[in-house]
Amino acid sequence: MAKTHSQLTRYNPEEEHAERHYAAIGRVAATWAAFEFFIDDNISRLAGIDSFIGACLTVQIIGQARKLDAYMSLAKLLGAADEKIHQVFLFQQKSYALAERRNRVVHDLWDISDNGLIERLEIIAKGKRHSHDFVEHSTDEIDKLIDEIVSHITNFDLLHTELTSSIDASQDKS
Repeated sequence: MAKTHSQLTRYNPEEEHAERHYAAIGRVAATWAAFEFFIDDNISRLAGIDSFIGACLTVQIIGQARKLDAYMSLAKLLGAADEKIHQVFLFQQKSYALAERRNRVVHDLWDISDNGLIERLEIIAKGKRHSHDFVEHSTDEIDKLIDEIVSHITNFDLLHTELTSSIDASQDKS
């Protein structure tokens, strides 16, 4: 049976386990912001424009999916190898699942009990998928998500290096 609104403790910052948990949620948001910043910055680099000038454009693009669309379009225009653009496309596909997990952590309502039980209220109404349940979700799981986002940023950095090398190689042949 679902808990009622009056049964939610929601926010207990005075308890150490709650403080650690809410700090982890903040780290997820900050790490994801860094990921989107690196996409924006690399779009500017690909375009050959100053990062501050590029930011006037890239901050208008909402979400990692559309940012990566812009990144791939620019890379294609500049002559990046199709294989490298496809690798970015596959990276983008992995980003969707990671973004969904990030959204659940950052946007769901949290219930942290005095006894240490941590749950988030997962409300989903998407197509045939409907949910309105409390789901246990530990701080350790959030820490793991942070590590995965950091790894994802590193993978993007490697992809960007390989992609720009393929652009340089295509321009050397011209």
